[in-house]
Amino acid sequence: MLALLLALNAGCVHAASPVVQPSGTQVMWQGHFEVAEPPGWEVTRNRKWFNNHVFTFTSPDGRDAINIELIKESQKTRDLPLVLMSDALAMNIGRKVGVQPELLGQNELLVANRQAWATTLVRHHGPNKRLASVVTMRGQDHVVMITLNTVTGSMGETALAWQLVLDTFDLPTEPVPPDPPMEDLLMFPPGD
Repeated sequence: MLALLLALNAGCVHAASPVVQPSGTQVMWQGHFEVAEPPGWEVTRNRKWFNNHVFTFTSPDGRDAINIELIKESQKTRDLPLVLMSDALAMNIGRKVGVQPELLGQNELLVANRQAWATTLVRHHGPNKRLASVVTMRGQDHVVMITLNTVTGSMGETALAWQLVLDTFDLPTEPVPPDPPMEDLLMFPPGD
């Protein structure tokens, strides 16, 4: 199951108006992002707070979820390499409430023709554990996090939904870099 998941990776809430408008099987947020809705999955969260947005698909049995988050990025964090930003975000989710992350793997990939960084981990909280894969990329002025949260051992249809979301996710109004830059992961070259 872990190998399959790793392979698939190659506040103030305003609820007055929905952030994301479902359109058939394609879901769009005011032209900012588009993604195909996995068959049988349901939109269970659709919120905006300050300049951040969160959107969640939940599996038919309610055990698994795919979150899409757009997080406003400051200029200070914009200067950090994507790998550092991604790891800091993925490994710190839930730590304030006692969630302990166990890193399983990391890899670089392209999503929407953009450099993305995937972090796969197990989140332990007391006797419970969940498998998570967090794909992070940069938009024009925000960080985009697409996260799969699943009960360990239940991949089947969830793997297909995850692959569909990663394959169809797009930021249509934002320019794509001509050649997606793959950051050099060595912060200090050998010999320095």
